[in-house]
Parts: sequence; structure tokens; C-alpha cells
Amino acid sequence: MEKQTERTYRLDRVTELEFKAADNICRLDIIKDNIRYQYSTVTKLRRETDDIEICASLVYYNIESQLFSLKEAFVFQVDALSEIVEFNEQKREIIFKSDPIPTFLDTVCGTMRGILIEKAKGTAFEPFPLPLMSIQMLMDMNTFEIF
Repeated sequence: MEKQTERTYRLDRVTELEFKAADNICRLDIIKDNIRYQYSTVTKLRRETDDIEICASLVYYNIESQLFSLKEAFVFQVDALSEIVEFNEQKREIIFKSDPIPTFLDTVCGTMRGILIEKAKGTAFEPFPLPLMSIQMLMDMNTFEIF
């Protein structure tokens, strides 16, 4: 019987890349019906260091302008990236033999929600936590970069 090798992953670090909040915004300026958000992720696969970095960006808008933006980098250490990902340079294709990305994105969303809650305390943004999102939707919109 073939022995399955268990892969180990860990969140190594989280780094704030950007935080901006519009000046002079009061709670009356932000109402539930006119606030919109844009959430995006870029996944960077680093072969030399066996890590996967997910840069997550969140921007809140109202009808008139950008209200709030937050960008964080999440670095996950992988025990052997080459054993879970195959890179086909000619076809410009990434083939996952084992795909930890959905789990990583779930971790990123939960952590971003916590960071947003902390940063929004006592501000006009406090009543607007990060909405629940479909991990599959994030997977579909996620872009990959290889280093």
C-alpha cells in the first residue's frame, strides 16, 4: 500500500501594504444602500522560497468616491511547493496536484475581516464589516504570478 505524504502549510506572516480612509466622513455620509465594495486577490507562487503569497485588496466606494481601502499580503510557507504545483512554461499553465489555495483564501478572508473590524472601530466604517464572500467566486477571479 502506497503511503500518502501529508503536506504542511502555515501562515508565516501578514504585512499591511496599504491603508487609506477618506477624511471627514461621518456615519450619515455612508448608508447601506449606496456603499459598494471591490475585493480582489493575486496569488504569487515563489519556487525559490517555497512560499505562496496572497495579496488581498479591499476597497469601499459610495456613489461619489472611494471611501476606504485596505491591502494586505499573506505569506504561506509550503513544505515543498514543487510537489503540489506543476508549472508548464510552454503552455503558461499551472497544474495543482493538491490545491491549498481555497483554504488559503478562506484564511485570508477571515483575517481581512478581523483587520477591517479593528481598523474601523470608532469610525464611520464600523457598521460595515467585510461581507461574506464565496471562496469559489474568489477562486474564479484570482490571478496567479510565478516567481
